[in-house]
Amino acid sequence: MTNFSRMPKLLNKTTLLVVLLCTIVSCGNNDDSSTPPDDSSTLPINDPFAIEVSTEAIAEFIDDDIEKLVLFHLLNLAQSNEGGIIETHLPDDPFRSRNDCANHSVNETTGEIIIDFASGCEGTNGILRAGKITASFTEEENGVFKDIQITLDQYAVENIAVEGSRHLINNANSETKYGDINSSVNSGRLSFGDGTVYIYNSERSLSYTEAGGGQDFEDFSFLTKINKTGTNRAGISFIANSEAGLTYTTECFRLGLSLASAGILNLSIGDTHKSIDFGVSGCSGIVTATDAEGMEFKIDLTELIVNN
Repeated sequence: MTNFSRMPKLLNKTTLLVVLLCTIVSCGNNDDSSTPPDDSSTLPINDPFAIEVSTEAIAEFIDDDIEKLVLFHLLNLAQSNEGGIIETHLPDDPFRSRNDCANHSVNETTGEIIIDFASGCEGTNGILRAGKITASFTEEENGVFKDIQITLDQYAVENIAVEGSRHLINNANSETKYGDINSSVNSGRLSFGDGTVYIYNSERSLSYTEAGGGQDFEDFSFLTKINKTGTNRAGISFIANSEAGLTYTTECFRLGLSLASAGILNLSIGDTHKSIDFGVSGCSGIVTATDAEGMEFKIDLTELIVNN
C-alpha cells in the first residue's frame, strides 16, 4: 500500500536535487559559452562569408598574377638601337616561374609582347590559365619601360573568365628595374562558373625587395597596396583597401600558396565594415576574417583552386 503522506517530502527532495543538478550544468554551460572551442570559429570554404572572403583573395591574386606575368617578360627585354625591343635574358628575375607553359612572342616594331596560353595550359605551379595577355611598352628610359598597357583576350584563370584593361606606370630607376609600379584596373570583371560576377575598378602599387639576402636572389617579397570599388558576387556595392599593403613572396608561391601571406584587406559595404587578415608572415593560407558584427572566423584558403 502506497504511503501518500511521504510523497511531498520525496518530491521536494527530488525537485531540490534536479534544481541543483540543473544549476551546476547551467553554470558549466555558461563558462563554456564564454570560451567556445577553437573549431567553432572556423568556417568551411562554402560558407557565404567564406565565399566572400575567398573571392577577394582570388581577385587580388589574379590582378597580382597578370602584373607579374608581364613583368616577368619585361625584365627580359631592352630597347634595341633601331628603336624596337629585343630579348636580353637578364638574370635574377623576381617574377620568374610565372610563365612556363605559354607561348610568347615579341613584336619589335610595335613594342608589344603577347603571352598566349591558347585553350589552356597548366604551369609547374599547378595553375590553369587560358587565353592571351598583350602588353604594349612605351617611354623607355635607361633600359626601363615606363608605360605599360595590358589587354586581355578570352583570358581565364582556373575557368574564371577575366576581363578589364590594365595600365602600369613604372616609377623605378634602371637599377631596380620594375621595383616600384603603380597600376590601375578599369572595368575589371570576374565571371564564375556558378553564374555570379565580380565587377571592380582598382588602383594598386607594387614594390619588391630581396627577402633572403645573399647573392642568389632566390626569394623576393612583394608589397601591394590596394584601393578598390565594385560590386561583389551577391550584387552588393563595396569598397576595399589595404593601405599598409598585402605581402606576397616567391617562397610561398614556390610552395604552392598563390595568395597573400601577410597584411590586412578592409571591406566596407554601406555602414558595415569587414576585414581579412592574412597574418604577419608564413605560408599557412589560413586567414582571420572579421564579419560585420565583429565576429572573427578562421578560414582555410589553401583549398582554393588557385593554390597548388
